[in-house]
Amino acid sequence: VQPKCELHLARDWDAAWREIVRPWLAAPAELRRDFVLVPTRGQAHALKLRCVREGVPLLGVEFLTPGLARQKWVALAPPIRPALGRELLLLNLGALIEERLAPLTPEAPAWGFWKSLQSDPAGALDTFDELLQAGFTARDFPLPQLREIFGELERRVAQAGYDLAPRQNIAAAAAPTPTTPPLGGRLLLYGFAVEHGREFASLVALARLANEVTVLLPEPDFGGKDGAERWVEAWEKALGGEALPLDAPEPSGPGPAIARLWTGGSGEATGATLLVGSTRADEMQLVADEIARRLAAGADNLAVIFPRAGAA
Repeated sequence: VQPKCELHLARDWDAAWREIVRPWLAAPAELRRDFVLVPTRGQAHALKLRCVREGVPLLGVEFLTPGLARQKWVALAPPIRPALGRELLLLNLGALIEERLAPLTPEAPAWGFWKSLQSDPAGALDTFDELLQAGFTARDFPLPQLREIFGELERRVAQAGYDLAPRQNIAAAAAPTPTTPPLGGRLLLYGFAVEHGREFASLVALARLANEVTVLLPEPDFGGKDGAERWVEAWEKALGGEALPLDAPEPSGPGPAIARLWTGGSGEATGATLLVGSTRADEMQLVADEIARRLAAGADNLAVIFPRAGAA
């Protein structure tokens, strides 16, 4: 992307804080603005809180999430045509579905298909976004009905003088690096995993506009060629450099043995505490009480893992 970039892989995020993030934030202040790009506002808040606790100054540092990052590079390197917003895309998709349902009766073979699509247009639009982000078009849908309706959506967007955001992201990520990067300062991308793959092109588009880029990713288990490993390879290709794993201390305490037990291996349950509630409310209260107990005992780094979204 640009001549000065670093790509690091971390397993121990406390080690990543000590070795990469804290020194980056504590670098001598200069007349510039630096940027920290994280997946969520919650992660930005957690980093700011840790900086406050450890006395790390944040003068001249701006925290960004992917949506704000896109706004930043679009302002610095405007595409030829603006992107049509998601709400307007959903409105147009809904209208196209209604047009196809109008002449049909419930007995018609195609009625069930269009009613199913009408029940979750946001999910269908997400699938279309993923197709575009992979470099494909509506013509690459396997079902003719989807090829036809999303092809019509593409035509409507173009006729209105707009573009689709995923296409803009890919084009911006592949554009030549400016001689004088307009972002000006340094950029730190922190904690993006394979789950954030939909944001990849937009992240790279912002990275190519910075003077210096440091990327810190979760280290995968190499050898399986899974999505996490391909995620690292994509960043290596985008940045033009090799990822450097951070040395991390071996985990201590009962965690590793309990993890092996949990995943079906041989492990030792000593040190684990099992909480059982008869209802969801009981479980929530037990977890809250355990958090309070550990905080009172001096813990300052707790994680609560839920089985699925909305489980809390």
